Amino acid sequence: MQLFRWFNSHGHWFRLLVFITSGLPALVLLWNILRHQLGYNPFETLMARTGFWSMVFLIITLAITPLRRWLSFLCKILHRRYGKRLADWNFLIRSRRMLGLYSLFYLSWHAAIYLHLELNWQGQWLWQDLQERPFLVAGLAGWCLSLLLGVTSPMVLRRKLGKRWRQLHRAMYALSILAVIHVLLEAKLGEREAPVYAALVGVLLMHRVLVNS
Repeated sequence: MQLFRWFNSHGHWFRLLVFITSGLPALVLLWNILRHQLGYNPFETLMARTGFWSMVFLIITLAITPLRRWLSFLCKILHRRYGKRLADWNFLIRSRRMLGLYSLFYLSWHAAIYLHLELNWQGQWLWQDLQERPFLVAGLAGWCLSLLLGVTSPMVLRRKLGKRWRQLHRAMYALSILAVIHVLLEAKLGEREAPVYAALVGVLLMHRVLVNS
């Protein structure tokens, strides 16, 4: 608990830790690209890894608020001197924006790989793919929504938008649903990752509904 107390009073160090660890998958992927260690199908490897990390950071971002509540509740049950108050876990909330931006980063990388390697940036091919592959529609809508949330995330815009900012960023829940639709429609038969993502997002959304009911 002393570590959590220290993180709460020195939040900038926790955010630095989050920043470094969240960027490690990108560095590993870049290293594999430079070393030509992407397997027999580099396109599929790049798409799988960037899509995976985008989804991971999206789920972590969604989980921050429930995790804060669950940790506070657990500390009350265990009669811990520190951690019973929600404010004791504020360092988690302060890292949420960065985690969301990392999700956007990996998602944008995911989209750029598809547009460059699969479509060669040809708009007519994209239009044709959108008509033939429904999961791409959900993916494109999710990326646009994620970009909107990322662009409006700076504190200066939060102050200017006021209450509208909070209403806008509730779209995070719509984004998570679009992400689940995308992976479920795209998943091949027998793949286990998509149902796991759907279950995790479902639990987090259900928590949101129960807390606000």
